[in-house]
Amino acid sequence: MQGLIMRRMVVVILFLVLIGCSQKSGHYAMEEPVSADPTLHVGVDSENIQNGRVETDLDELVIDRRVSSLMEMAISARDEADIDMIDALLADLSTAGLLDTVVEELSLIEKRTPGVYFTLAAIYGRKGLREKAYAAMVAAEEAALEPGAVFSLTAIYGRKALLATPIESGVCSLTVTSDPPGSRVLVDGKDAGPAPVRIEAIRAGVHEIVVSCLGYDSVRTELEGIDGGTIATEVILKASPVPCSIKTDVDGAIVFIDNVETGYTPWNGTLYPGNRELRLVSNNYETEEIFLSVPIGGNPIHIERELTTGSAKIIVDCDPPGPSLSFNGMELGALPLTCEYLPAGVYEIGSFNFWTSDGTLYNAVKPMLITVEKGQTVNVKLKPIRAIALLTAPVGGYPNGSVVELDGKKIGVVPFANIEHNVGMFLIRIKAGSKILLDTVISLNSGMNLIQP
Repeated sequence: MQGLIMRRMVVVILFLVLIGCSQKSGHYAMEEPVSADPTLHVGVDSENIQNGRVETDLDELVIDRRVSSLMEMAISARDEADIDMIDALLADLSTAGLLDTVVEELSLIEKRTPGVYFTLAAIYGRKGLREKAYAAMVAAEEAALEPGAVFSLTAIYGRKALLATPIESGVCSLTVTSDPPGSRVLVDGKDAGPAPVRIEAIRAGVHEIVVSCLGYDSVRTELEGIDGGTIATEVILKASPVPCSIKTDVDGAIVFIDNVETGYTPWNGTLYPGNRELRLVSNNYETEEIFLSVPIGGNPIHIERELTTGSAKIIVDCDPPGPSLSFNGMELGALPLTCEYLPAGVYEIGSFNFWTSDGTLYNAVKPMLITVEKGQTVNVKLKPIRAIALLTAPVGGYPNGSVVELDGKKIGVVPFANIEHNVGMFLIRIKAGSKILLDTVISLNSGMNLIQP
């Protein structure tokens, strides 16, 4: 731990000395001195980096201080000592898992110094991407040869030679096939041609393979080959979805794609290539059915439809009239009723309980399914059943011979059974001679009602 602390202190001291030197000598592509303040920065503005400025945003301190320091080192590096400092800091950043962050930051720099390319090469080398590391070293060499550049070419030549050695020695073969055939194959960023691709001699180690085809999602993978071995892979590409928009003259129509509800119009989404079935459903309108053959890599699809008002009709009558209509579970109004402008389909028709003016209760009619076609009229007649209360006064309840009255009207003498009566609330009185045994209000329900103490 103490060694690590000492090494970081040395890196910081060397970095401050380096910045001081750069301010005196004027480094490559630096129009203004780089600040020696190792403050954090979030994101890198390419224009500011080219001008030697690194912005600080204290509200977004999300990038490690070491990343900020490395960026400044890479921009101003000029010799072996600077490269050694960068290598030391990269070792810490690799352990912290921040190499990808550094690559993202460096990619924002438009005018790259040799040190920037050198840093990229070092990162690719640590990730095992030797060919990309070699390409970055070649770019560093070209940048160092530009007019006004100040950079030690010996630092480049030595490391470039080390990277070239494994490329020219241990090799393996590489085969890439694809579905669909003919997909474009990139190997370590270089175009290898359409699949199937066969490379007889490629350096052993890790290679980045990117396979792409118009109308399909690209696939990126990394493969590793050993000396004298063979790398073989088949890449199956997935067709990319095609953008689609649907508009109707009546907003809010339900959109079904292959019988799956996906939203409401106006609708924006994607359709996968192949044969697709669309349905647009809206109350009081005919269902609109659309059959599409979506091509792979096709242009965006735009659908506009004017929905047709429903033309089916259901006429519902009732004997006796008066109960409320139950239509798909909703109460619409007193029967008889005519339901017009319906889209073709299946509907639930029934009625609710209701009382007539004379106090008679009729039970609800259970819903039945009615199917109507486009332009068809269907007549339905409901026949509710009167609700009947059956009264029974058994032996052993009130004394035999007791008189039972409902609302002042005699209905029977105990014992009696199954006397029919309307359901509802009634005043019941039971008398044995002149003695009143019961005088209260009772509720008579449809079915059996037992009268006893």
